[in-house]
Amino acid sequence: MLQILFVFRWYFWSYISFVLRTRNQYDVAFQHLIQQKTHRIPKGLHKSLKTAISFLLRRIVLDVFKKGDVQFFSTGNTVIYNESIEPWTVEYIERNAGPCLVAANFTPYNLTFKTDIVTKLIYLFFMFIVGILSLPLCIIRPIGIWALHLTIVHEHLKVILELKGKKIAHFYDFISYEIGSSFLSILLVKKGIRDYFITSPTPLYETYPNCVADVFLSTSPYHKDEIAYLKTNAKYPLKFIYNEIQEWPYNEFDENLELNSGKDYQNRRKLGLYVSGVWWRNKEKHQEFADGFFDSEFLLLEHARMFIENHTDFELWLYLHPRERRTPEQLQEALEFYNGVFKNTPYKLMDFSRPTKSQFSQCDISISVSSNTTYERLYGGFKSIFAPYYLPNFPIPGNPLEHICVRSYADLETRILTFDAMDTNAFFESTGLQAYHFKNKPFGYQKQ
Repeated sequence: MLQILFVFRWYFWSYISFVLRTRNQYDVAFQHLIQQKTHRIPKGLHKSLKTAISFLLRRIVLDVFKKGDVQFFSTGNTVIYNESIEPWTVEYIERNAGPCLVAANFTPYNLTFKTDIVTKLIYLFFMFIVGILSLPLCIIRPIGIWALHLTIVHEHLKVILELKGKKIAHFYDFISYEIGSSFLSILLVKKGIRDYFITSPTPLYETYPNCVADVFLSTSPYHKDEIAYLKTNAKYPLKFIYNEIQEWPYNEFDENLELNSGKDYQNRRKLGLYVSGVWWRNKEKHQEFADGFFDSEFLLLEHARMFIENHTDFELWLYLHPRERRTPEQLQEALEFYNGVFKNTPYKLMDFSRPTKSQFSQCDISISVSSNTTYERLYGGFKSIFAPYYLPNFPIPGNPLEHICVRSYADLETRILTFDAMDTNAFFESTGLQAYHFKNKPFGYQKQ
């Protein structure tokens, strides 16, 4: 019961801080808890009463009585929190932080509510009261978000109950991009546990617009630039509070990442197009984390087709998102879509049996809207271009990434032809992107 009261205490403290607009860590954490951009509610269903009831019944009421157990190793002091149990997570941590004694792997779905039946019933009564008291949030948030935020508080309470009495020192959150991770970080720190946000190179304003982190493991030089820019530009859409930042490589940087060893010009006039499958995301009603991303990719596809039509000496290679080729049926549907886009314009396909990152040298230059793969290419030493046509907040003014960003077809054409005439060293020197190159940013973390 004490753990339940502990979570509710800090929930109401954060709620009150939000209402009073204190702008402290509790206020920001609560804003993260009710953030509308989330993978967990399909686009268009935020106002659905059916969605809200489903969260409350399936994810809270029925979940309280679910049976199961998480394997815990008493010799460990580290917990890994992810959507699923993946063996590579331990390797990633040990590669950057040293030996790791894992006590358990958690997911939001494999934890059970470890209390007796009386406590469970009392808890559901308390949660009912919390739900009633938080109903005013429906004035400023859709009912689906209101129900989801209660679900997340419930999931965080299960984490706290699972950790009770165990000597856990480190908690690695691999789903820190999801809403509510900031509130969980506050709870863990209050318990004396170091909480680490595992991140991607995506700009902070897209994935962490309201962020409270204990240890933020930054995977891009751009993150540091955003934080510096925020200090003098209060209107930038980012609230970011942290205790410590460490620089780690993106968790996709592994032995499959191909590095440019200086062999320039071997694949000149080969243009790689990295797509995120926005046609499929639209179909599945996915939420845009960066407004304008979907329209930007649709426009980029048209511009890529135009470029190849106007420059027939270039060769276009298409690299599909893993979700577009997850099943033979999905791949077939993807190819039908892209064939419709490019019509009679020739293009070649990636080798589907190999990771994209092991095929970097296949193309001299790549283009994407804002793909993590592009940051990987830059790290690997390969020429790359962003096309954030309808993303007004990326990149921040004066940032080196501006040198590889295009806003129109004319921009795209000019950048491709200019970079085509350069070797790799000249590309990184002329754009000022040396900090993104592996030669200047070795593996291993650095404290700031």
